[in-house]
Amino acid sequence: MYIVISGEVGIYVDGGLSECVARLRENYIFGERALQTQALRGAWVVAHMPTICMTLEKSDFNKQIYFRENLQSIVRLQFMIEHPFCEGWPLDRVKLFSRLMSFTKLSACNTIYDIGHHSNVIYFIKSGSIQMESIVEIEHQVKFPTSYNTWEVKKTKSLADYEVRKF
Repeated sequence: MYIVISGEVGIYVDGGLSECVARLRENYIFGERALQTQALRGAWVVAHMPTICMTLEKSDFNKQIYFRENLQSIVRLQFMIEHPFCEGWPLDRVKLFSRLMSFTKLSACNTIYDIGHHSNVIYFIKSGSIQMESIVEIEHQVKFPTSYNTWEVKKTKSLADYEVRKF
């Protein structure tokens, strides 16, 4: 993978160096696909002027990914060992369970799941907080006279968010 620090490179595809399809300058990245796949290069990249690029070798990238994945697995295991859900479980069971888990980062106001959907995921809160809400249907009835002995009932319905619990 390459990051253009200064200068300019041109990207050429389909038949050689006759048509430049893109010009990349400072802070642009190219060649990143090679870090994630075994695919051959899909274009020619040619410096249009004196150019300085930072490079990241695939082997170094893979070492960092491996290190990061190992670090995350240690953090997941420690979290699950300390979580009350796994209290009393043998360590090998907690290890297996933690290997199957992944971290999910959510932004404020993200809906995690909706009422009526199937449950196929269990969530453990590592940091931050969530709010459980329910949508409540409220029915209003208004009675008003239409004549001396006759009353009409007008019904309206509205929906309201109701906070059930904060974690």
